[in-house]
Amino acid sequence: MKELAGIGPLALGKLIQSRAISCVEAVRHSLEVIQHREPQCSTFLEVTGEQALAAAQKVQKRIDSKDERLSPLAGVPMAVSDSVCVKGTATTCGSKMLEGFRPPYSATVWERLQAEGGVLLGKTALDEFILGVSGENCAFGPARNPWDTRLASEGSAGAVSCGEAFYAVGSDGFGALRRSASFCGVSSLRPTCGTVSRYGLVAGTSSLEQAGIVGKTILDCAQVLALIRGKDSRDSTTVEAPALDWKISLRGLRIGIPTACFEGGLDPNIRQAVLAASKQLEALGASLVPVELPLADDLLPTYYVVACGEISSNLARYDGIRYGYRAKDVGDLMELYRQSRSRALGSQIKEHILLGNFFLSGEGGGDYHQKALHARELIRRGFEDVFTRCHMILSPVVPTAPRTIGEKPGNLLELYRQSTFTAPAGLAGLPAATVPCGFDSKGIPIGFQLTGRPFGEGELIAVAHGYQMATDFHQRLPGEVGQ
Repeated sequence: MKELAGIGPLALGKLIQSRAISCVEAVRHSLEVIQHREPQCSTFLEVTGEQALAAAQKVQKRIDSKDERLSPLAGVPMAVSDSVCVKGTATTCGSKMLEGFRPPYSATVWERLQAEGGVLLGKTALDEFILGVSGENCAFGPARNPWDTRLASEGSAGAVSCGEAFYAVGSDGFGALRRSASFCGVSSLRPTCGTVSRYGLVAGTSSLEQAGIVGKTILDCAQVLALIRGKDSRDSTTVEAPALDWKISLRGLRIGIPTACFEGGLDPNIRQAVLAASKQLEALGASLVPVELPLADDLLPTYYVVACGEISSNLARYDGIRYGYRAKDVGDLMELYRQSRSRALGSQIKEHILLGNFFLSGEGGGDYHQKALHARELIRRGFEDVFTRCHMILSPVVPTAPRTIGEKPGNLLELYRQSTFTAPAGLAGLPAATVPCGFDSKGIPIGFQLTGRPFGEGELIAVAHGYQMATDFHQRLPGEVGQ
């Protein structure tokens, strides 16, 4: 069904509700695209085609019976990252450590989508235990960017970009979902910490972890957020967030422009595209005001000390005895620990575990983790002060163009710097949205990021939607899909 190529989930939902197309036909379309695109893009770790067709038949019956509990996205084929537990479906979080694990329960986000008529196509690839910058560090092979398959991508962003899934939900602990969405020419939304339950998300970095959403447009993401948000008794960190309202005028909204974000080693193509987007928003009625990010030089070090400490602690459970892969040919308990973890965990995970153990140990003359937690609180308070002068902050999503798969970074710090602009939202628990705003000299999409006040998702959506109504970058398609 070529007529479905490029349309968004809300438009497809209307077609399904009007009986112009059935849920089963929509799923078959997605499965055909997956069959065609997967050899090049490898965005899925598992495709659950038969289950998706069976679920589509059930949703169609509910639609035919005029079930009022169904959402506008009922019957629309979607995907979830392999960090989201789905009962009875393999969940590896991109690691050999969890190969073959089939959880006996489902994540709250999937339960809520399923109750509203969600149809799951399968599980998408991601960095091992959600730790990475591009999706390249998946133990089962990286997903590839549909715009240039020499580049890695988080699988959820790639699947939406090339039309395999109409929207996707994944984990955004390290910001790879937002970064990949930017490079794949799609929109993404990370909610305020506590807005969406984390129950059933595989834990990598507990306090930084948050479910993220990918869609063709920011309104697609907003509709999904409306379905999955809300308090959950199984996650004590969730809260009753204010009503989600994105029908807000851009006039009177103040957008902070952190000058430091546009200096230094920022790629000239990215600088030009993001600054052009800021001028477009100003033309639409928003006001641009200069701001300074709190403890700007300490944001990234704080982020990685906290993250490594949490990774080290969370992954300690995978010891070859209680959870995960277990080495067979060992002579004693210590050898079991060493071989199980050595064989099943990737090199980048091991590096971060070692760093985390060091940060938590207090060795080297200081308690780095406690200092990072103190700095994190100062950063959070600093953002409160920034938001007295503006409603949101506009920045690039990444500082440089993506590396090709297999290309080694100059050093570990170069790799860390890819998180420069996505780290603040995770540290301070703030909402963030990314939308496409241009292309670099090689034709790879570029996006900008809006970081908002706590529970300011409505403002972010309003601004991003206003921009998308005035531009067409989100309508561009990678090769083949649009032909």
